[in-house]
Amino acid sequence: MSVEQQSHLKWNPMSRRRFLTLALAAAPTISLASTVALDQNRLRVSRFDLHVSTAPCKLVQISDLHHRGDTSFADSIIKAIRIEQPDFVCFSGDLVDTSDHLAEALEVIRAIGFPVFGIPGNHDHFSSNTFCRHNRAFESTRGAWLMNQSILSHDKSTEIVGLDGFYSPSLDPLRTMRRIILTHFPAVADRLSGTKSSLVLAGHSHGGQIRMPIIGPLYLPYGVGVYDHGLFKTKSGPLHVSAGLGTSTVNVRFNCPPEITVIEI
Repeated sequence: MSVEQQSHLKWNPMSRRRFLTLALAAAPTISLASTVALDQNRLRVSRFDLHVSTAPCKLVQISDLHHRGDTSFADSIIKAIRIEQPDFVCFSGDLVDTSDHLAEALEVIRAIGFPVFGIPGNHDHFSSNTFCRHNRAFESTRGAWLMNQSILSHDKSTEIVGLDGFYSPSLDPLRTMRRIILTHFPAVADRLSGTKSSLVLAGHSHGGQIRMPIIGPLYLPYGVGVYDHGLFKTKSGPLHVSAGLGTSTVNVRFNCPPEITVIEI
């Protein structure tokens, strides 16, 4: 299993204001250096094979859609997921930034064509006072919108636990052969206690969006910790942090394309 190693570079993380200033100043240079790398619609499919049992399942992780009305990009996401034919899809938070695009974003979830299990991110809380519409949309896929709840997959082989915010409960004993935990914030993986899980899925970091060679991400939001992007070993089990699909803070990606992740476990 390939695991992305932690970086121990001796530099201080910059503030959001400094990040914005630097990103805007660097944008013309970055654009000249790599037009393709800045294309936030260039979808990458990442793959990991973690299965150790004789009855593996295949899932797709998506995260941080931040849908703002780009239906063409949304269609490419749906198509990429359908090609994979997963047992189910896991969404690790931040569907929209504002309620203006919520109805359309929920239609994207419905159109995926496989059970989708999802949790809210911080932007979902900012944009919605209630999650009734989310509940209906995710249930219509034969999945669920989970807020500090767990549910079994349809074949009863996998327990999916959805955590809301920084909630980090003491986990109950396993209900079945494997457990997948969904949390928006990667740093929550260090706060979980109880039975070790088969897999923890998180988002929120966007992989940094702008990743410089050697240095790595220029900016990471609170709640990421050392888990910026990729697959990590944690005391709670393997953790995968998605680069996400949309953008936040600045509408730019460099050396960090949007991704869906296919995992066999």
